[in-house]
Amino acid sequence: MKQIKKLYHKKNLKPDEIVLDIETTGLSFFSDKLVLLGIITFEDNKFYINQFFAEYNNEEKELLKIYLKKIDNKKLFTYNGDVFDIPFLNSRLSFYGLEKIFVQNTDIYKIVTNYRKYFDFKSLKLEYIEKIIKINRDDPKRINSKSLLKSDLEKRINSFPILKHNENDLISTEKLINISDTFDNELSFFSKKLKSKITLKNISINKDLCFIEFFSEKKIDMFLSYDDVSVSSDNNLITLTIKVIYGKISKSDFGYVFINNRKIKSQSKYALGDKFLTIKENEIYNYKNIISIFKSLFN
Repeated sequence: MKQIKKLYHKKNLKPDEIVLDIETTGLSFFSDKLVLLGIITFEDNKFYINQFFAEYNNEEKELLKIYLKKIDNKKLFTYNGDVFDIPFLNSRLSFYGLEKIFVQNTDIYKIVTNYRKYFDFKSLKLEYIEKIIKINRDDPKRINSKSLLKSDLEKRINSFPILKHNENDLISTEKLINISDTFDNELSFFSKKLKSKITLKNISINKDLCFIEFFSEKKIDMFLSYDDVSVSSDNNLITLTIKVIYGKISKSDFGYVFINNRKIKSQSKYALGDKFLTIKENEIYNYKNIISIFKSLFN
């Protein structure tokens, strides 16, 4: 077994937390094998990237025992770990008669997915999401990387491409631990009138009504009602209700619009004139227009 250990200057990780990413011979929990266990962990008052690479198939069980030892009493961070990494590891543990372990895992993929309604992610792959916080990875060309991980090889050689890829996945995952702060900052503004930071938290549409929830750092007590808009509060939760119309917003796109009687400047790629503000453009909510409607109530 090959082991690589590198000092790591952490950005977000705490001593009782671990970042985990694995590489396997394939996607089957039953017939494929664990090849590479990668973790960022706290040891001897420092953080390290630890990688354990199985050069031979018969080293898989040893990899799994290392996994059990390293994650004991730790909180995990993964990217898509709830769907793949952890179920795969549990399946392989069962294969060898080892006890499954159910860990406290924060899956950053799920966190990112919660923001899809506001941000048009071209892909949810880690290599794309990491660019949001200006990470540019330096993966080597992974020529024949699939054959490198095949389970019928006598010995796995030239492990550098997959080790480097795994290392970059670990680093990106660690740096993305607080990615929700990045998104929430984009969905937030400070209201001078309310003297509080306001953050868009949730939104839904039922027929011709759109219900929008904001979180206020300061408790707010208010109720406003107009023909097209109403707003009410319950402690730190502010609910904005607006009337919307569904229809075509371009030759090929559909969405919901708000009749703009408030002279709000539209922030949209769709040219609908001054009369309409897009609220939902296909599957994406236009959070900029929504925030502008909220702000207009207090101008």
